[in-house]
Order: sequence, then structure tokens, then C-alpha cells
Amino acid sequence: MTADLSSLKRGSLTHLHDLIPEFDVELRRIAAWWLENAVDHDRGGYFGEVDLAANPVYETPRSVILVARVLWFFSAAALHLRDAQLVRQAERARDYFLSTFFDDAYGGVSWAVDREGRVQNGRKQAYAQAFAVYGLAACHRLTGDRESADAAFALFEVLETKFHDRGRDGYWEAFARDWSPVRDMRLSDKDDHAPKSMNTHLHIMEAYAELYRARPAPALETALRRLVGLHLDRIVAPDGRRLRLFFSEDWRDLSRTVSFGHDIEAAWLLFDAAETLGDKALLRRAERAAVSLADEVLCAGVGDRGEVFNEKDLATGAVERTRIWWVQAEAMVGFMNAFELTGEQRFADAAQASWSFITHHVIDYDGEWRGASNLDSMVEPRWAGPWKACYHNGRAMIEMSTRLRRLGEGPGLKSSLKSSPR
Repeated sequence: MTADLSSLKRGSLTHLHDLIPEFDVELRRIAAWWLENAVDHDRGGYFGEVDLAANPVYETPRSVILVARVLWFFSAAALHLRDAQLVRQAERARDYFLSTFFDDAYGGVSWAVDREGRVQNGRKQAYAQAFAVYGLAACHRLTGDRESADAAFALFEVLETKFHDRGRDGYWEAFARDWSPVRDMRLSDKDDHAPKSMNTHLHIMEAYAELYRARPAPALETALRRLVGLHLDRIVAPDGRRLRLFFSEDWRDLSRTVSFGHDIEAAWLLFDAAETLGDKALLRRAERAAVSLADEVLCAGVGDRGEVFNEKDLATGAVERTRIWWVQAEAMVGFMNAFELTGEQRFADAAQASWSFITHHVIDYDGEWRGASNLDSMVEPRWAGPWKACYHNGRAMIEMSTRLRRLGEGPGLKSSLKSSPR
């Protein structure tokens, strides 16, 4: 899949490269919105919810997912923009996270706390431990502080000792606060009942890759390599065109739908994790999967305006066409990654179309990003909440700016033979 920029039609790439300032401006705008509206200056930390009038909803518990993603965002944005104010906010988020979400009694991080920092839900979700690792690793990359790295590796140990299924591989979804079993392991009420899921494994892999970039370690390398292989062997469907979403204990496929958003997100995160390891054989496999997943989303999940739809029913083939905010952000990066790997113009065109759709239909320039596009009947009743943070959109701005700068500076596109960890 080696491609040389000099042999390509440069139209879409040139246009995308011209958009770098727009990505950086939007990144700063997202950061400014969160600084102005989400920071609780009176009690510390971040509000659990901010409504569409930009008012904090004080009674909403503070989700570990929300705060871990805020920590990741300010750390990554500060590193990208070299902004001292964002560095200070990342450190503030780190201090709040470490003092509030770690469970001193049982270990791991709790699911939710109230405004005073008291545990409201002590449930232990593997997904939550992963995002805590992700945020703390990014903070360590920014500051070099030992506290973030030590805490991230402590949670890595929790994931490996409490959640890892050593007999059949993979990771269990959830336990009670005291690590006793729970009947309902679901991450949210939108998920199916299953002891293992694609979503949790994807974000554990993402977190381990971030931690490996921050501070490589042999045990971490082994776990990350195993997770990349698990995705390629178990989670990507045998035809390579979709992810399988839910599994039994012994990896029997329980999926009922195709999630276009997760497929295109995994397309680039899987390649990113393999690239971080620097294993050429694994990287070639991840490259093929990344391109195949992106190709299928482009063929089956994209609308006339360049938007990516929500999901498809496996039994009927019916497509649920809601245009969810985070899906559009991940689509742009996933298509850009496929363009870098193949040099195929259609992927560059798809990335550019994604950004056009986002700017016209998803971003609210008086607020944050809409939960669904302004063409959809579904209205997310909040700008920020337990599942609505600055992670997907902020990361997309960083990724697009970084990738386009790298392409503009280098002689050619990424390939499995030339890639090195980054």
C-alpha cells in the first residue's frame, strides 16, 4: 500500500492542508467553552452536566468517564497548542481526578461521585478504568509528573488482575464496588447484556497505547500486543468489513447491529496501537483491517452530505440514520488515516466531506457540538454530560492538524514498511 504524494492528484489533500488553521481554531474554541462553562470554581472539579443554556446542573453526579475525558483533552490540547493556561487546567484536572475518583477502600476508580466528592456509584467498569489510564497517561506525556504515571500503572494492574480473563482472554465488563459479581454488566442502557464487548476492548487498547507512548514497560507491551491481536482475531469480523460488538464468555458473537461510528473509530485506533508497538508484521495486519473497515463505512454508512449514519441492523439491513456528533468526528480521522495508508483520493474526499458536514450541521458556534446534527430530530438536551465531553471532537481537531502537517512536511504517505512509533 505504499503511495507517494508526488504521484497523486493533490486537489483534496491541498484543500485539507489549507484547513489546518480551522482545526486549530476549533480546538481552541472547544477548550475555551469548557474553561468557561464546565469548571466548578466553588467546589472543585467539573460539573456533571451543563444544559443547552450553558447552566450547570448541580445535582447530576460527576461521571468518571466525563472527568477522565476532560483530563485527557486538556493534556492533549496543551501538548498540541503549547498553551500554558491549558497546562494548568490539565494539572487541575489531574489533581481533582486523583483525589476524587480513586477508591481507597477497594481499589480502582468509582463510576460516579457527587459535587462534594462522595461516591454515588462505586461500580467498577473496565471501560472506566481504561479512560482513567488514558487521561493520566496523556497528563504524564504533557508534564512528565510521576504521580500520573504511577496512578496509570496502578490501574493497568487493576485491569490485568481483576478484569482480564486469563483462561479465555479478553476483559470482563464490570464488577460491584467490592469486586463481587454483578448480574447486569452493561456499560449503559443502550448496550446488550454481554460479559464482553468490543467497546470496552477498543478503549482498553487505546488507553494502553497512550500509556505505552508515555512510559514503555515490558508488561504493558505484552498486554497491548495481545489486545491488538485480539481485535484482529476476534473482534474484527472474518470478512474484515465490520466489528463484532458483543460476546459471550467464550467469544460467541452476540451482535445484532453494525456500528458505523465504532467501525471507523477502530479503523484508525487499531492501526495507531499497532504502529505504537512498531511490529511490522502486526502493523501490516492492522493496516489491512483499517483500510477494509474504512472502505465498508464509506460504501455502506455515508450519506449524500458526507455524514456517517449511526448503525445498521444485521438481520434486516435497515440503516438507522441519526447523525451523531462523535461519529462524524471519528469518521473524519478514520478516512484521513485510510488516505494516508492508501493514497486513494476517495478517502481524502470523504475526510473533507466529513469536516464540511461538521462545520455546517454539527458545530454550534454559540455552544459546543450538537449531540446530533441540526438535520436530525434527536436533540441532546445538554452540551456536556456523563457521555458528552470534549474527547471525540477535541481529539479529531488534534489528529487532523497533526496528520496534515506531517503529510505536508514529509515526502510520502505512511506505509507499513516505513511507519515508526509516534
